Amino acid sequence: MSVDAPAPGTYRVADRSAVAFPDALDAWTSAAVAVLTARARVYGTTVPYGELARALFARSGIATRTLLHQWIGDVLGRVADVCADPANDHPPLTALVVREADGAVGAGYADAVERHTGTRPADVEQHAAEARLACYRALARDLPADGGTAVRTGRVAGAATTRQRAPRATAAPKAAAPVPPPPPRCPTCHMELPRSGQCDMCD
Repeated sequence: MSVDAPAPGTYRVADRSAVAFPDALDAWTSAAVAVLTARARVYGTTVPYGELARALFARSGIATRTLLHQWIGDVLGRVADVCADPANDHPPLTALVVREADGAVGAGYADAVERHTGTRPADVEQHAAEARLACYRALARDLPADGGTAVRTGRVAGAATTRQRAPRATAAPKAAAPVPPPPPRCPTCHMELPRSGQCDMCD
């Protein structure tokens, strides 16, 4: 196939040859376990869905033009199956994957928990926070001496805190804080680099 021809819906990045979708899911699942294991080595790290997808494409060499929400849940469901198998000795890696907009894991995470335990979490975000802590305690190279704490992520944490506070008087508006520069990313797999500056995936 010419490299100038339009790529099929799911294809090998190297030559744009078509890949059967079940084969792509197998490759992405293996890649996701590796990517999330590497990310769990850095305490407090989470991975937005879009960033994970780019890393899967880079690591597996297989990409798709299918919309993210139409396939990423299948991959994470398979990852949850791998992690739930005692023979694999993996912590619950899917808890590391969050929505970029608000830091939440969302309903898909609750569906996976219910499928494997028979019970849906009453507070899915707190459940995910505790699952992330289990990942860090199993794999993080920089775990705090006290073992770390289960922390809700992003705006989810802010919303929970806000609900617990008493109403306060309206204050004068403050000047907008400067926007920090984007975090450095690995030029190979496009994952956000840990504080060491060395990509755990590409070492």
